[in-house]
Amino acid sequence: MMVDPNALQRGSDAIRHPVLKSRIAAIAMADAFAVVDLLSESFEHIVLKDHLEARTTAAKAMANAHGDATWGGSKETCGPAGMPRPQHCAGCAPTSFTVNDEVVDPQD
Repeated sequence: MMVDPNALQRGSDAIRHPVLKSRIAAIAMADAFAVVDLLSESFEHIVLKDHLEARTTAAKAMANAHGDATWGGSKETCGPAGMPRPQHCAGCAPTSFTVNDEVVDPQD
């Protein structure tokens, strides 16, 4: 079995893929392999500037991450109204989000 030394770079490239479904799959892959902390800058960009589905998927992955960079990025993205904000910023469960001051469960 061989380990791909460029796997993280490939994941980073996939997160910036122009097709939304490919980006969402890459976000899920990064979450599954627990590399969200290593890609925190890419995740911050997604949470701030991408389509709503990608933003909520990335915010949920960031809520499950444990690194300081991801935590700092989560706190920075908790501000503007209309943005999906992980509830862990307010001390609530990380599986719900606030959008326009309404709590939304992404699994509904």
